[in-house]
Amino acid sequence: MSNHINKAMLYPFSDVLIPIIESISIPHICMKITTVVDPKRKYLRGKDIGFIKNQPNTQIIVADDFDKELMNCDILIYTDEYHEDIIQEMVICDIEKALKLNKKVICIRHLTKSAVTKISKMSDLMKTEFHYLNGSKDKEKAFEMEITPEELYTPNASVIMVGELLKEMDGKQICLSIAEAIKAQGYKCTAVLEHKYAKAVQALSFPTFLRGNNMTEFEKIYALNGFIKYIDKIETPDAIILHIPEAMMKYNNKHCNGFGVVPYMISQAVHADCFVLCVQMDDLSFAFYNSLSMNFEHRFGFGVDFIHMSNKMYDTVKLNSMGEFNFTYYDQIRLENLIDKIKKNTGIPIFNSINKSECRKLSNKIIEKLIGLNEITSVLN
Repeated sequence: MSNHINKAMLYPFSDVLIPIIESISIPHICMKITTVVDPKRKYLRGKDIGFIKNQPNTQIIVADDFDKELMNCDILIYTDEYHEDIIQEMVICDIEKALKLNKKVICIRHLTKSAVTKISKMSDLMKTEFHYLNGSKDKEKAFEMEITPEELYTPNASVIMVGELLKEMDGKQICLSIAEAIKAQGYKCTAVLEHKYAKAVQALSFPTFLRGNNMTEFEKIYALNGFIKYIDKIETPDAIILHIPEAMMKYNNKHCNGFGVVPYMISQAVHADCFVLCVQMDDLSFAFYNSLSMNFEHRFGFGVDFIHMSNKMYDTVKLNSMGEFNFTYYDQIRLENLIDKIKKNTGIPIFNSINKSECRKLSNKIIEKLIGLNEITSVLN
């Protein structure tokens, strides 16, 4: 296999892609996304995408000229963003333009079956590659949904869960980063998250019944356990890492966060051997985190093993008084200083896992914990 690193361009870009963009991959293709094209926000031109949320630089630069960037890349990644604004005929035209320039194309946007067939034939004719990774219309993989009151299945794989105290605390990004760090140490890891681009990051999606109305919560818990059993038996991973959709618990009567129902169902379907909680940037005491961990132990059956602190801070005054979700992304130095201050006085290790070196430290701690529990076998011995 060639060691050539293909330069990839992603279009159209929006902030929805930030948590997963560095994890987009295709087996057997060595690539690095170097450019994203944002058709709407001209003021971002020339900036690193890390600038958007005050996060570390990624070496992925925002551009605004599709045709210019297409000439300079090896691979076009076509996303499902701005679905209402970009009609399918335009998508097909853009992809055909790329194929005629002998570019590889990865499409994670929904296309009709006839469009996929047409583009596939053209890619064969041009002797290039077309990969269609949109799973939104795929049939769910078959697995045994055990919804009768029987003993729940306990997986052989270790189960790691990543949850968020409030929504959008970097949970998806941390889940994927931990999975990649664990894989880099030689372990087989399956990531599960609720995201329309799960297939593009080599992850599994939670089954659609989780949000459906055709099953009771009782049945969903058994079905989720069947889903975990399916992963454990078919994928045979060393570890299963789940990003828990929705915030872990109710915030207040104005922001109920789904009342923590989905996290509770998942926690009842399978036990977490290790739990990482993502929190907002805040100068809270050891007593708060310790009390929170005890609360989770009683509510979900597991406490907080590790904390990821986001650089995102909500205005709690407006949140409590006016019900407004106003927030600020603080710079990384201020976040690191706050973490250094807090971790001196708390028994729960705190990390800024958006930082790649910190994520590796967190992943090592997770592996140490699981080996200590004899939940994961070291493949390095």
